[in-house]
Amino acid sequence: MAWEILATVKANIIDRIAGSHVVGPFLRDALAASQYFSERGWSSTLCPWLPDSESPRVASQRYLRALHGIHREGLDGALSVKLPALRYDFELLREILETAKSAGRRVHFDAQDPESATPAFNVMEKALKVHADLGCTLPARWVRSTNDADRVSELGIAVRVVRGQWPDPGKQNVDAKKCFVALIDRLRGRAKKVIVATHDRTVAERSLSILKESGTPCELELMVGLPLGIAKLGENKGVLVRIYLPYGSPSLPYRLSDVTSRPAMMSWAIRDFVFGRKKRIFREWHDIRTSNSPITTQPFHQLSLRSDRC
Repeated sequence: MAWEILATVKANIIDRIAGSHVVGPFLRDALAASQYFSERGWSSTLCPWLPDSESPRVASQRYLRALHGIHREGLDGALSVKLPALRYDFELLREILETAKSAGRRVHFDAQDPESATPAFNVMEKALKVHADLGCTLPARWVRSTNDADRVSELGIAVRVVRGQWPDPGKQNVDAKKCFVALIDRLRGRAKKVIVATHDRTVAERSLSILKESGTPCELELMVGLPLGIAKLGENKGVLVRIYLPYGSPSLPYRLSDVTSRPAMMSWAIRDFVFGRKKRIFREWHDIRTSNSPITTQPFHQLSLRSDRC
């Protein structure tokens, strides 16, 4: 009985923390946030976060609705897709790709666990025959990402470099910051476009400098719900700032077990638990999220730039 109570308490805590990392449960929440950031001159990437129980067909419909919403609202946004949610069903993906091609939008493939990388790349190579504007994510602390960097450079796929939520099972104790910059260095001058996705100011500055000096097209991507202070770094370097906007089913974007190697996570987790999403997000956002009124461009002041706490 005691362990069941503890398990319930733990689940509730994680659910509250995770809720701070989605802009809301619905597509309209993400579209409203995307419009807000667009007024600042920033682009966005929309990603429906789906429960594991969602069927591939329903998941594909959610991705299609996101594309239609981005196109309808005239937003400069890409769509991020998690292939395991589609069970790697290429026919379901084909409709998404064809819709994205018609709308002139990029489809980006998120990284999952290391075991999903090989089937994901197999699907991506087929996807290029349908839609050329694709992107994929390479986690810096996966050993295989070095070879994958060569592969995506040859394929002409845009690359988002991240630290990586899941460690490489074959090599868990790695210097993630060093691996991140090394991966950026391998992509410079070769990749179609490199998206630097980190909230670590030192890593972001070094990575963007490498890419800019080599003439490699690049962007800085930040995740909503985490400190956005380093967006100014991207603006100062003259690169596009993109905001990753998850919505739907709450999920943690980081592993609490990594807190010893990344102390900033503890402050993030405490902040997210204490304030939660509803109290942290300004009331105008709450009003749009809970009403049936059309999307507006009211400012979400609570998301104004904060001091960098990474």
